[in-house]
Amino acid sequence: ILKPLVYQPFVTALDKEKVRKLLNKYGTNSVSYITIEDDKKYYFGNNVEGIIAYTAVSGVAVCAGDPICSDENMPLLITEFITYCKQNNFDICFCHTLEKHIPLYTFLGFGKTKCGEEAIFDLETYNLTGGKTAKIRNAINHASALGITISEYKPLVKRDKLIEQQISEISHEWLKNKNSSELSFMLGTISLDNPIDRRYFAAYDNKAQMLGFIVFSPFGGGKGYLADITRRRNNAPIGVMEKITIEAFNKMKLEGVKWGTLGLAPLVNAADDGGVAGKLFEFVYEKLNSFYGFKGLYHYKKKYSPTIWENRYIVYYPKIFTPKIAYSIIKAQNPKGVGDFLLVQLKSFLGTKKEEV
Repeated sequence: ILKPLVYQPFVTALDKEKVRKLLNKYGTNSVSYITIEDDKKYYFGNNVEGIIAYTAVSGVAVCAGDPICSDENMPLLITEFITYCKQNNFDICFCHTLEKHIPLYTFLGFGKTKCGEEAIFDLETYNLTGGKTAKIRNAINHASALGITISEYKPLVKRDKLIEQQISEISHEWLKNKNSSELSFMLGTISLDNPIDRRYFAAYDNKAQMLGFIVFSPFGGGKGYLADITRRRNNAPIGVMEKITIEAFNKMKLEGVKWGTLGLAPLVNAADDGGVAGKLFEFVYEKLNSFYGFKGLYHYKKKYSPTIWENRYIVYYPKIFTPKIAYSIIKAQNPKGVGDFLLVQLKSFLGTKKEEV
């Protein structure tokens, strides 16, 4: 009751505009753009230009990506945020941080755990030649033989009710068939009513029915794009998503975009760092794969033969990975929290037993 609470829960339209300007200037992490989403709160630097996007969960400030500021100002911005969180009695956790910032986090007293690897493409040099991408080429050829075409939808230029209706239908179908509720916080949204800088690419059959779509979010001031939201119909033919991805990347390449990314493959090689958290993540990856299909997601992205796999980390302050930190990460990303996780595991277990009988 007596602690000096300074937590500010309200975000204004002016805050959002300021965030967008800072994103275009400093948002080099591929997940930077999710800071524009409505589920974020902001800490604005007092003595430096920059922001930290976060949500408060169970006494933990869970932050999305790295601080959005210049590398030179990052030490002071993080130090300010540590003070702010101590005043609010918050622990701190940054999710999906870049490897180049790990020495700074360590110097400032954070612990770290590898949380996966990100599939990065240098669009200037990337192509589908060679044996490693044979499966992608075959999938795209299959889709092309069926007459499937790709086009970009630009809602800021002209809204189309039919296109948006089909996007909504595909999303509802996709969510209905998921094993859990939709993840948030570390993922963007479709946001057709407020697209801002997002880009929408969709696949259509020869009857103009939409089969799938991908929403790309910018980073690095438009020098790169993340395939943030990927959804397709249940009956979509093989190659639909591959064709969308590659044609979108090719178009961006012609526009001068440098980087493309398929995002994080969660928990891949998480035990590389050792430690209790690394072993926990490895256990989840190996034993609880049915929850979000981590292995399948990694192997799907691996088929594209990315230019590089970059390590991504979770860093936390104080530097001990506690159950409270683990719970806060799950709760921030899954609106139904740990209860939803356990329910899915129970359903999966009962379903397996039923099949055995």
